[in-house]
Amino acid sequence: MDSVSLIAQMSYAMALRALPGISTDNRCQVTLYQAKYAEGLAALTEQCDLRLLQSDKSLVNELTAHGYTIQQAQSVEVVNDLVVVLPTKNRLRTCGLIASAMLSLRSGGSMIMVCANTMGAKGYQNLMAELGGDVQVQCKSKCRMFKLHRSADFNTALAMRWQQAAAMQRVDTHGLMSQAGVFSWDRVDIGSQMLVDAVLHAGVRDIHGKGMDLCCGYGFLAVSLLARMHESMQQLHLVDSDGLALDCARRNSEVWQEKVKHHWLDATQEALPGFLDWIICNPPFHREFQQDMALGQAIVQRACAALRKGGVIYLVANRHLPYEKLMREHLSQLDAVDVRQGFKVLRGVR
Repeated sequence: MDSVSLIAQMSYAMALRALPGISTDNRCQVTLYQAKYAEGLAALTEQCDLRLLQSDKSLVNELTAHGYTIQQAQSVEVVNDLVVVLPTKNRLRTCGLIASAMLSLRSGGSMIMVCANTMGAKGYQNLMAELGGDVQVQCKSKCRMFKLHRSADFNTALAMRWQQAAAMQRVDTHGLMSQAGVFSWDRVDIGSQMLVDAVLHAGVRDIHGKGMDLCCGYGFLAVSLLARMHESMQQLHLVDSDGLALDCARRNSEVWQEKVKHHWLDATQEALPGFLDWIICNPPFHREFQQDMALGQAIVQRACAALRKGGVIYLVANRHLPYEKLMREHLSQLDAVDVRQGFKVLRGVR
């Protein structure tokens, strides 16, 4: 079992043990932040009014396939008796989730979070102590299991600062709207800048008609091209599985809204826009906390298939990632147009 599934299973088990001790006149109100399908979820559904929050489309699809309804954000009207937070890779994002979860609790309500020691569990314990006073801690399976009550000691002002710090905001380093937890949210990564430079150098020779920014993130690549080449574009599809990233990309591209379409989908499983003149892509190769080479390969393969005959793809990747053989199986031409600083930019023609 992978570490994220284990953490989810342990979290749901803790929640089930906590339910009998909650005093309420109606069914217990429970919200799962960063919900993931795992053992114990069905039992929770039977014993409380359960809301599941998740912005990753691949995880949403898995939950939906098992009959669950998912929300991307918590309704402000909901007052919870119990909340469960599954940590993310980004500490600022996780602190924002903890803050939102605690603020949604009624007085006396409880928050549960399980975190692996390798994911910074000790640090989260210290942060929770700042936020709410006494933190109950148990250790099991190289994880720390936290329970925090919303008591008179709860620091509302600190929670609101955490929430604000993790919210969508304009970032000075690149001037765009972004959010903690989105890939390279507060800086332009080297690979994306190399990709933009290569595409701008090619110009309208390649970038014209209908295109797609696949795995668009907060929209740096798309906005960089739209700002200089929008007149040659008929339509641009922005695709990402991260709903938070896509919301940022929507904000950043709104000045060109008549040409831009946004798609929240899992590029490895769901249908992509097709018969495209060009594609730009900086594919991920991590799923949750673990490296996943197959993820990037699946996206690259489906990207190549989304091109029309003669269509062009620009892709950036770490130099060690094995995409060339796969791409040559689907393309008539493939060249490395820039290789430096541990990255490579590939240009292919179908």
